[in-house]
Amino acid sequence: MKHPGPIALIPAGTVAFVLASFIANGNWQDFGIWPEPSIIGWNTGFADLANQTATADCLRNGTDVTTCDPYGRAFQPYAILPAQVMVALGLGVAQTGILGNALAAVYVLTIWFLARTIARGWSRTIPALIAFLALFTFAAITPPVLLLVERGQLDILILALATAGLAAFAVTGSAAKALRGLGALSLFVSVAVKYFNLGVFAAFLAPRRWSWWAGAGIIVSIAFCW
Repeated sequence: MKHPGPIALIPAGTVAFVLASFIANGNWQDFGIWPEPSIIGWNTGFADLANQTATADCLRNGTDVTTCDPYGRAFQPYAILPAQVMVALGLGVAQTGILGNALAAVYVLTIWFLARTIARGWSRTIPALIAFLALFTFAAITPPVLLLVERGQLDILILALATAGLAAFAVTGSAAKALRGLGALSLFVSVAVKYFNLGVFAAFLAPRRWSWWAGAGIIVSIAFCW
């Protein structure tokens, strides 16, 4: 389907409505999620994101980062790198709510892009596409995914970066080489945010899919993780 039109907007629109409702009213337990209490005065506190913004404030103030989690949880080293980026951008606990909403928006845009890509490449009947997108929409609002939003987890950013990076390698034409470079950078950043995403480079292990940009990306990523 070359021109998917509004049908590709259905999953993203549904996800946006669900997320906006729960972020506003904080009734995540209705979907099987027990939320952490908010430290920012919102109905949704984005607890994991709050750990990183609080760590950013600790780094900025020279405070011991191992005791920064506002919920008193054990120290999580992965919070340091995002916190350092937040320090450079002048962000901290005061911006937790805005950043949490931004992550939710990134997730909605990612769902839109994936639905659009699926619809554009669909070769079967329209009813079959509608059925598939309905299933895709359902998967996009299951409790494990909603928990990512409620906690404000950076896994949302990883999903978006991985999606954008892989999509860049599918582009053809005069801009393909430059976009592959940006794609490799996007994949590397997704690995740098959380190491478990290293497997994203597995898509390029087949000989016909191999790319020098992808090869450079995986080498740099492994070196970073090492």
